[in-house]
Amino acid sequence: MAALPVVLTSDQQGTHRVTEADPEVKGHGQVLLAHQAGALDDLMNRYSSWNRLKRIVAWVLRLKRNLLMCVRGDVGRSVANGNILGVDELEAAEVAIIKYVQHQSFSETCQVLQATG
Repeated sequence: MAALPVVLTSDQQGTHRVTEADPEVKGHGQVLLAHQAGALDDLMNRYSSWNRLKRIVAWVLRLKRNLLMCVRGDVGRSVANGNILGVDELEAAEVAIIKYVQHQSFSETCQVLQATG
């Protein structure tokens, strides 16, 4: 086992005074915080109405589902190609928005919960 430095093994409680002349002390700096906004952030900033936002997200989710069906070769099975959104699509959009906001607000908690299973 390696020997511990004297500072860690001594019982003395000395104080070390740091001055501005100390080369380890840095001057004042500026911190810039960058926020990378996602597509849903842009939509939330654009549409202030909850119902309008929910409908837009429902249309986007429908498009996503239809595109995935095309990629998988299920073109004949594409569901809900009409001009009216279904209740289930609006509910799915609402859940997607809430999950997104929860993940943005509580990302650390979500990571812990996912890790613990």
